[in-house]
Order: sequence, then C-alpha cells, then structure tokens
Amino acid sequence: MLPAFKHILLLTGILFFFAVEAKAQNPKDTIEVNRLLEKAKTEAKNDTAKAFVTVKAAIALAQKSRFKNGLIVAYNTQGRLFRQTGNYDRAIASYKKGLSLCDSVKNWYNISGLYNNLGTVYLKKGNNKLALDYFVRSLKASEGKVDPIENAPTENNIGLIYWDLGQHQQALEYFQATLETFKKAGDNVSAAGTYSNIGGVYYYMKDYKKSLGYFKLSLQAYENAGDSSGVGLACTNIADLCSELKHYDEAEVYLKRAFVQLEQTGDVPNMVYALLGMANAASGKGQHKKSEEYLKKAMGYSEKMNSLNNQQTIYLKLAETYANMNSFKDAYFNLGKYASLKDTIHNQDAAKQVAELNAKYKDEQKNKTIELLKKEKEIADLNKQEEKRSHAAMRNYLIASIIAVFLIAAIVFVRFRTKQKANKLLEKKNRDIEQQKEQIENKNSELAEKNKEITDGIQYAKRIQMALLPQDKYFARQVKDHFILYKPKDIVSGDFYWGLRQNEYFYFAVADCTGHGVPGAFMSMIGINLLNEIIVQRKCSNPALILDIMREEIMRNLNGEDAEEETNDGMDMVLCRIHIENKQMDFAAANNALYVFRKEDQSFTEYKGDKMPVGKHVDTVDSFTKHSLQLKEGDTIYAFTDGFPDQFGGPKGKKFKYKQLEEALANNLHLPLEQQSNILNQKFEAWKGELEQVDDVCIIGIKL
Repeated sequence: MLPAFKHILLLTGILFFFAVEAKAQNPKDTIEVNRLLEKAKTEAKNDTAKAFVTVKAAIALAQKSRFKNGLIVAYNTQGRLFRQTGNYDRAIASYKKGLSLCDSVKNWYNISGLYNNLGTVYLKKGNNKLALDYFVRSLKASEGKVDPIENAPTENNIGLIYWDLGQHQQALEYFQATLETFKKAGDNVSAAGTYSNIGGVYYYMKDYKKSLGYFKLSLQAYENAGDSSGVGLACTNIADLCSELKHYDEAEVYLKRAFVQLEQTGDVPNMVYALLGMANAASGKGQHKKSEEYLKKAMGYSEKMNSLNNQQTIYLKLAETYANMNSFKDAYFNLGKYASLKDTIHNQDAAKQVAELNAKYKDEQKNKTIELLKKEKEIADLNKQEEKRSHAAMRNYLIASIIAVFLIAAIVFVRFRTKQKANKLLEKKNRDIEQQKEQIENKNSELAEKNKEITDGIQYAKRIQMALLPQDKYFARQVKDHFILYKPKDIVSGDFYWGLRQNEYFYFAVADCTGHGVPGAFMSMIGINLLNEIIVQRKCSNPALILDIMREEIMRNLNGEDAEEETNDGMDMVLCRIHIENKQMDFAAANNALYVFRKEDQSFTEYKGDKMPVGKHVDTVDSFTKHSLQLKEGDTIYAFTDGFPDQFGGPKGKKFKYKQLEEALANNLHLPLEQQSNILNQKFEAWKGELEQVDDVCIIGIKL
C-alpha cells in the first residue's frame, strides 16, 4: 500500500483577517459573526460536528445582517470543514458561493484565497488540470499585493502538482521555499504539513532515512500546535513508511494512535486510510483474520462516505486476504465486486464525458444555425437590391424584354436554390460521417480499456494460481531428481501439478481440468484446495479413496440442489503416494496414464488409469482403482496431461499423439531429467511452429 502523504494547505488566515474590516449594519453582529468563525476554527481541530453547527449559525447571522465579507469567510470555513470530512462536492459548492459574493465587494484577498481553496479540492479529487488553473488564478489575484506568507500555501499546492507529475526536484524546490516562509512566520500547522510533503517526496525517491526524519518533524510540529487531525495524519505517514520497511509492530502502534486522533476530529477519509494501514500491517505479520476485521471496518466507513474508489481498493485487499487464508470462494467473490465497481466508476466517468460532449455539440449546432441565418439575411438583402435595379431597367425596355429578364432571373434562382440544397445535403452527410467516426473511436477506446481491465484481472488470477502451485525447490527437497514442464495456453492454466510431504509419504499429482484459461484456472484452485483438505484435514491417505472424495465434493459444489444448471466440470488426474524409505508407490488415475522406467531391467511401462474423470460421468459411477508398485532407487516416474500429444503441427499440421510422446520419453531415459525436459520443450516448440498452442501442457518426471 503506497502512503498518501500529501498535505494540501488552505488560505484561511487571509480571509478571516480581512473579514473584520467590513462592517454589518449592526456592529454587534459584526463582532458576533467574527467570534463564531474564530470558535469554529478552534473546534475544527478536535470536533468537526460542533464546528459545522457554529459555522451554520455564523452564516445565518451574516445573511440576516447583510455582512457580505463575514458571509464570504463563513462559506470558506464551511468549505474547509466539508473538505476535511471528505465531502468534496459540497466543499466546492461552499467555496463557489463565497466566490460569487466577491464580485460585489471587490476584495482581491478573498478572491485569491477562495481560488486557492478550490484548487485544493480539485487536487484532492485528482483533477490536476483544474487545480493548477485555480492556483495560478490565486497567485495572479494577489500578485504584488501581499507578503510571501500569504502566497506560501498556494505555492505549496503547486509543488503537490509537480509531485503528482513525478517531477520531484521541482516539487522539493517549492516545498523548501514555502517551509522557510512558514517557519519565519511562526505558522506551526502549515510548516508541519510542508514537512510531511517533503518527507513524502523523499519516500517516492526511496530515500527512506530522510523521509522518516521529515515525517517525525511533521509529527512534532503538529503536537506543538495541538492539532489532533494533523497528529493523526503524521502518525499515518510514519506507519506507512514502517510498513514499507516491514517494521509491522511499530507501524501498528502509530496507526492505532492515528485512528484515535482522527476519530476525535471526524476525519473519515483518513480514518479509512489508517484502517487500511492496520490491515496491511496485520497481513505482513501473517495475522490475516485481524486484517479481515480492519478491512471490513474500513468498508463500513467507505460505504457511508459513498466512496467508490475506497470500496474498490478494499474489495481487492479482501480478495488478497482471503486468498492468503485459502478461502478461495470469498476471494473470488471479492474479486468480482472489485471488477463490478471498476465498471461502475468507468461508466460514471463515461456518462459525464458524454454529457459534456453533447453540450459542446449543441453549442456548435447553435452557432452554425446563427451563422446560417446571417448568410440567408445577406442573400435576401442582395436579392432586394437586384430587384430594385431590375425595376429601373424595366422602365426602359419593352414588355418582351421584361419577360425575358424575369425568365432569366427565374432560371438563376432555381439553380441557386438547387445548389444550396445540394450543399446543405453534403454538409449534413459530412457531419454524419464525422459523428460516426467519433462514435467508432470512442467505442474502440472503451473496448481497449475493457480489454486492459480484463487482462489485469487475469494477471492477478495468475499470481494467485502460481502462489498455490508448489515451488520447484519444494520438489527438490523430497526426491532425488525431477523436472516440471509447465506451459499454460493462456495467462492462467487449467492444468496443474501438486506435491505434499506428509510424514513418511510424498504425494504428487498431475491434473487436467475442464477447459483452459480462467475457467480452468478456477477448477485447478478447487482441485488443489480439495487435495490439501482431504489429505491434511481429513487424514485420508489412499489415492483411490482421495479421488472418490474429490469427485463427490466437485459434484456436490458444482451440481448442488440449488444449482441453476447442471455442469460436467471435473478433471483428469494421476495421484501418487510414495513411501520415502521403502519406495512403495500407490497410485490412482482418472483417464490419464502413468509411466515408469525401471533402472534395473531398463523397462519402460505404461499403467493405465480408470476411464472416468474426477467429476460428473455419463456412465455408472464406480470407485477408482488403487494400484501398487514396488519401486527401487533410480527408477523414474512420468505423468502428463493431454496438451502435448494433442498439439497440432509438423509438416502436415497433424496431432503429435501419445505414441510419439512415449517414443520421445523412451529415447532419452538415459539422460539427466533436466536435459530430458529441455529436449521435450524443444520438440514441442518445433512441432507447433507458427501454429497456436491448442491446450495447456504439463509433464512431470520424478526420479527416486
């Protein structure tokens, strides 16, 4: 989790100072409004609910007494409270109410301050373009009219935009300059926020020592100022850095302190962030259940705020937590909620863009209509002038000449009208073509975005699947030698391999689930989970009985009483159990076969499995057969799925087939297993050539 260090500074001091210079109709009202605003400013540090009530009273009194400057400051204070509690749209509305009153009082101080504060909210909303526009307006409004301290918050906020753009050196220059200004003015709160911003930039530059130093200076400054909300934010920043350095215990201490401080001030957005940090620290210590509790609490606050971005982040974190707890059903559910929210956010943004484009289109149409009317009027005026000249000429010609003139005029007019209609029709067709082109481009953009989102989701599923598969070094610790040739057709695979050491036995399996890609990957997760549960938790050791139980569980889960439709999902599998000491091997197989090379007599033998899958089967369901073999040291076991023999290729584009694969294995039995794996991989790629891979490939070789 990346920290959210940025501290945006508001221009509240300017607005309050100059509000007292304007008077209400009743001097007592002026004093009371200013008293209420000063009280709200103090309450905002520790109790925003009280501050809202006080500001509301100040607004009502300022309106009643027609105290415009007091009303401007009150709206500014209300906007700050809305921003502090995460209600950014209402904050913008309050600031704009104050700005609308500035036109009548012509107070550049108020205008500069409100422009800056609007910029801060747009910066919080992630709209850097609008934020920078308002910050520049703020500086222009006060240019050459104030001391450096008055413009320091705005310059700080411009530094934040450079930080967002990754221009760290420029950001540090702005922050260091504003820090010196705040320190000279004795403004501890603003200096604390700037310390935090400098620490954040050094964090992103990976200079963690300097980053921690500035965060602790920020905490000290907030403590000196008695600012509870600031103390909470500073503790959150220190905790995030501790988590990054994997100092989870220290991170949790700071985060709990931060949450208490933030809860006192009602700073809900940063309370959510603190809870996410606590969940991250708990997960780092392996306390996944505790992490789940923190995330659910954070979700409660995010739902009250109606923050879709926060909810999306929390769903993704919950999916990771449940995956770590091996609760894959819950992990999949939360991944689905994450993807659904991502679509919702995207659709909201798209709807907004469509509305803006529609408004722009209507404005363009309106302007074109006005231009067209102007041209028609000009044409009408020209026609009138021509008509007057014609009347003058008619007096000088005979009746025949008059008729001829009228005929010519009629012909010209008809041609003109015909040409005008043709031009209008051509313009309409051009507009239609441009509109269709724009729609196609928008659709292509949407499809590209959707495709990226789907690919990102599948990449995340790949990470989960790879985390479930045993690592190569785990096999190396259990057997003398081995190889694993694993080639998914897509990003994720329906084939899987698995291994588990249980007391004196080593279990391993090779399986081919129904389908490939995402559906196959989910079946593979179910298979791995069931193998671990049946052997470890249910203490079942018979390979045939394990396959029987797996079949029952798959059919029960996928074709239960409440299932809307029946599925034939399942898997083909070879499951082996080897006694580490005496080399006795028991195995059971569903549709796939097992191959054994005996070193003593150089024999290479195929052992066929039962002709039924681990799942629903159209014929009568029988129990799987347990096979037992007495092996010796140096013997080699091979198991594989159907992806390799079913691959199309070669000079005639035919299947590779099992017979050719058996020959490839038999011809290289004398070689080390790693070399055998390389040869098989080269044969596969050479056979496939430029053709598409048709299925997932998984082959395991194990030498005792």
